Amino acid sequence: MLHYGMPRLQIPEEFVLIIPKLVCILCDCAPITQMNIAWVLFMLSEERNQHITKSSFEQSNIITKLSEFMDQSSIHKTRELVLLTAGNLAIYSRENRIKIVRSGFASKVVKVIKSYPRDEVMRSAFITLSSLFITHNDLNIEFIQELLPTLSDILNNTTHFEIIKASCKLLTYLSSGTPEQAQCLIESGAITKLLDMSELGSEIACKALSDILFSCSGQQLDHVINDCKLFQRSAIILSEHKNSSLCFAISNIVLDHHVYIQNIIESGIIDVLYELFNDDARRCAIITMCIIISYSNHGQVRYLVESGCIESLCMFLFDDFDCILEALDCILSSGDKIQKLTNSGNPYLNEVEAFGRHKMEILCRTKPKASDIIKKYFS
Repeated sequence: MLHYGMPRLQIPEEFVLIIPKLVCILCDCAPITQMNIAWVLFMLSEERNQHITKSSFEQSNIITKLSEFMDQSSIHKTRELVLLTAGNLAIYSRENRIKIVRSGFASKVVKVIKSYPRDEVMRSAFITLSSLFITHNDLNIEFIQELLPTLSDILNNTTHFEIIKASCKLLTYLSSGTPEQAQCLIESGAITKLLDMSELGSEIACKALSDILFSCSGQQLDHVINDCKLFQRSAIILSEHKNSSLCFAISNIVLDHHVYIQNIIESGIIDVLYELFNDDARRCAIITMCIIISYSNHGQVRYLVESGCIESLCMFLFDDFDCILEALDCILSSGDKIQKLTNSGNPYLNEVEAFGRHKMEILCRTKPKASDIIKKYFS
């Protein structure tokens, strides 16, 4: 982390020995002296490979002193340096991260984000908070409940790109821990805001939304799907902005929770996936379609076939998508089961033969799955 606005100098090794003294007087000296001390502490905290530096910081009770300093009015640059120093300390060890939360320093960082209009100070506050999320178990649920409304307010009230990016990144971190953390995030209204921003074309918000969806439990997904209209709004986002990360998030939901396939069909996402077959997002759209087919029941397979999935997928059989062969096998297998129930022919065989058999016969040389399908259904 290289701080801008201050010279990057080589700190003499003997400075390490006076860290406790600098920490002790930080809160009690004149503002310009505070800034100089804060700068030295920050530069020393950058020297992460020197064990003696880490040890000196740990012995100086620095986190408590930095927390006390945050209660004082100070020069913006000093506050910025103090925030960055705390962020470096958080990277040092899990023990430091816990201390930063328990000392109240982390809560004071949240207050900085709420109240500071200066982008540099807010940016430094976000860097410090991000450093706390190296492992999710370091954070208590009370702190997360305190932080989330602030992040939601920021997303509602700022247009600054870097601040929005940092907020979305923190939301992603917060959702990736325990189910309790994900629940706090849902209750904060952040998902609805991320959907709003994604509909307006924010790739950062869409990526954060996708990461959060990976972390939701079944019950939490129920809320997001039904109350936030996830699939209906995702259809709009995918159609207008061709976002690959959201497409993969939907496929992941299907992998873990097959029950939502009907919701996906009813939302109009299938038609959007066909649109994406002709776009730069083709790969994720094809994979998502194949996953949906593979976990669909007979009625859903029939709908997907009637919508044109066989012809559409067979167009890409030569494009090294193994999942297409798996999907065609699932379609034909479903047709075989219908054939046994109705004593009629496989309803999907002719279409696969028309659009895919010749290609699969060519692929038999390199793709065992293609050979298996030919032997199983066309011998």
